[in-house]
Amino acid sequence: MTSERAVFTLMVVWLVVQSCYFSAILPPGDRHQEIGGSNLSQISSDRTLITDAGSTSSAYHKGYTGVGQTEPISISLSGSPTGIAFNPVNGDLYANTPLGLSSNVTVINSSTNLVIARVLLPTFSDGPLAADAVTGMVYVGDYSSTVYSISPSTNKITGTVPLSTGCSNGCAPYVQMYDNLNGAVYITSLITNDIYAINRGSFVASVPVGVGPNGVALDTNNGELFVSNEGSSIPSNVTIVDGKTNRVVGETYGAGGGPGIAYDSANGDVYTCTNGVQSGFQNNVSVVNAASRRVVATILTDSSCGAATFDPANGYVYITDQWAVGTAAALSNVTLVDPTTNRIVGRLPVGSGPGPVAFDPLNHNMYVGNVVSENITVLPQVYRLTFDESGLPPGTNWSVDVGRTEFASRTTSVAFPETNGTRNYTVLPVAGFEATPASGQVFVLGGNATLNVTFVRTPYTVSFNETGLPTGTAWTVSVDGAVQTTSNASLLFPAHNGTYNFTVHPIRNYTVLPQQGTFGVAGGNITVAVTFAPVAFHVVFTETGLPNGTNWSVTVNGSASHGIAQSISFVLKNGTYDFIVDSPPGYDVTPSNGSFRIQGTNQTVNLLFTTAAPNPSLTLLGLSAMQWDGLIALILLVATVAIIVFFHRRDRRAAAIPAPPA
Repeated sequence: MTSERAVFTLMVVWLVVQSCYFSAILPPGDRHQEIGGSNLSQISSDRTLITDAGSTSSAYHKGYTGVGQTEPISISLSGSPTGIAFNPVNGDLYANTPLGLSSNVTVINSSTNLVIARVLLPTFSDGPLAADAVTGMVYVGDYSSTVYSISPSTNKITGTVPLSTGCSNGCAPYVQMYDNLNGAVYITSLITNDIYAINRGSFVASVPVGVGPNGVALDTNNGELFVSNEGSSIPSNVTIVDGKTNRVVGETYGAGGGPGIAYDSANGDVYTCTNGVQSGFQNNVSVVNAASRRVVATILTDSSCGAATFDPANGYVYITDQWAVGTAAALSNVTLVDPTTNRIVGRLPVGSGPGPVAFDPLNHNMYVGNVVSENITVLPQVYRLTFDESGLPPGTNWSVDVGRTEFASRTTSVAFPETNGTRNYTVLPVAGFEATPASGQVFVLGGNATLNVTFVRTPYTVSFNETGLPTGTAWTVSVDGAVQTTSNASLLFPAHNGTYNFTVHPIRNYTVLPQQGTFGVAGGNITVAVTFAPVAFHVVFTETGLPNGTNWSVTVNGSASHGIAQSISFVLKNGTYDFIVDSPPGYDVTPSNGSFRIQGTNQTVNLLFTTAAPNPSLTLLGLSAMQWDGLIALILLVATVAIIVFFHRRDRRAAAIPAPPA
């Protein structure tokens, strides 16, 4: 009785926490959010370059309409899908969908995407589930430390396996996976830090691992199990268990820490992701080599993960991005990782809060359970579009653009995840090489596609070197239809031996030599000199009003020009200039000064000379003002001299008269 009370108390506490959490992050009416009208991948208006040097989380490219499914499909549920599993025996999809105080397993027909049954569980369950690929039995655990088996033919509970060891107060066993090598189903317990093995409904073994085991992946090459220990944060680790003996055979530190873990049967690596949501936490995907048991790569991500799985058909690892770091807000996408480069190559839109993920190898469907929007997303089939190159030296960086996404590589292959449809592609130029084909269309129709690209070394270079243009001015040259534009002083064309025609495109207000011509390439690089010169324009000052032969002058920006003709000309380039007109004696001119601007055309400035009017007040008896000024000055001088002589003589006479006697 005490044990039952403890189990009931644990269930109530969990339900309260879950209810409060989902109420906080779900606005009213959003519990059944549908997916539709969006392409496979999010569309970015900006071109994204991804290189082998690192990964990026913003590699988006367009989805296309072609043969087969090209957009996600939504299957609505009653309850949050905390676990999903595909059953290869009957072809149905099973989802653990707790709702309120009840728990049930929802059965979905994978051909029609319709719910065909619901299996009510005796006690509460919110974890993953797994199907036995041989018998078709589906196993799911609950909060009473019990695993239930569901028949694939009747969709009813046909057996139970109690897991009471180390869990006297009740715990929630999570059914993680089916091992097709030994026929066992493996279950983890976050409370006891164990994994359990059951076979055909019978308990087999209990294996102690790390803290909070919450994900298991099978190495199909040797039967080893890689267990991600979510609670072992310092340091995070993965425990390795031998599936033949059910004993721990090793650990890998600096990896794991989350429920998402997947084995890549193609390269023998294990991919495990973290699910931290606290502010400042840096999530990542650790790549562990199964043979060496060492971390060989770390791929940074910007969200916590819910699950991970490997698609052997296209070679990509799918990781559900469940919660945003810092806010724990629900996300709505699945990240694609390319194991050949260990970089993120795309994101697929799904429902809100994606958690569990399941792969159907029969029809190549990928199912994602969305715990917040309470639905399952059926992703479109994603295929690998690979470009294989030959002809480049090892380690040469080359890149391909497909649908506004550019991937670069230093290996011989570049791959894109694509749905069915037609793709336009461009092989970007590599200095010194020509690619064949350099661009075109490629078709993705129900399977992976490969296009071979051959690079041929371009042995010679034709260099057009220009002089005369201001720095940064763009100029263009065409060589036999190939057009290039640059703002540098040199422009390079690759060329084989032969004769070529070229044209230097005109630039306004400049002359160019040569504008057209031919050149021959014969076993070496060549240079073509191109000279640009600014076009000069005429500025003509035209006068009226002066007698023929009268000398006059104009000064423009400090440079003077004079003459006796009716016009004075200057040859000037584009710009703004100041001018001053010097009038002959007795004449006034309008305008006497000013400015003008040359903008690609000749200019004319009209000048009007008029006779200067005399001043009547200064004309008397026919004498000019200047003559009167001289005459008055002379009179004043004579008067001044006479006064001096007069006073000088008077003083002498006064001195000669004797003084009277006293």
